[in-house]
Amino acid sequence: LTSIINFTELLKGEDLKPEARDYLLVVDKSANRMRIMVDDLFTATKTAAGHLKVTIETVDFSEVLMQTYAPLDNLFQEKGLELDYDRRDDTVALRADGSHLSRVIQNLLINAVKYSVRDTRVYVRVKEDNGSLRIRFTNISRQKLDITPEDLMEKFVRGDQSRQAEGSGLGLYIAQNLIEHLDGKLTLKIDGDAFTAELTLPKGIDEMIGEKLEKAIQ
Repeated sequence: LTSIINFTELLKGEDLKPEARDYLLVVDKSANRMRIMVDDLFTATKTAAGHLKVTIETVDFSEVLMQTYAPLDNLFQEKGLELDYDRRDDTVALRADGSHLSRVIQNLLINAVKYSVRDTRVYVRVKEDNGSLRIRFTNISRQKLDITPEDLMEKFVRGDQSRQAEGSGLGLYIAQNLIEHLDGKLTLKIDGDAFTAELTLPKGIDEMIGEKLEKAIQ
């Protein structure tokens, strides 16, 4: 697979006939989709087997969310989507591994990009609940989802049963495995064309809020 991708990149610089260049684009797209599937498969295997280094600490969810969203902004714009997060300027302290939490958020946001109705919003809301934080990602699906939340969590399952959408069908499965390693929980809710993924994670110490206030005063 690496050889195919590398030689494809070399061929892009050659003076090819239009028809050959069209064939090259097909190979390039297919190879990159296969690379994503292989990477996801390795990640799914590692997360399922627990072969992960996890460092739990207090992190700012707002910061992790916006840093994870930044590279995806172009994808959102291409679909006319808007990330609607009402606590961008607030510190939301929770206990997690920042890098693994970022991967979970990335998978949920990419899932929203693939299946949302154009020119709609992807809502992110945070609610405190008895020492935990419940974080909801909600988007409006292009079609009614005739599938159960439990089935969507399985490997190689997509919300688009016609298999027209890109992806490996491992995004939610990986997110579920990762969130469990963070002592959290991922639950899905389907209500007509509304799709919600809810993360439940331990609330963090508010020391970060104090630090932020102190810097603001200075």
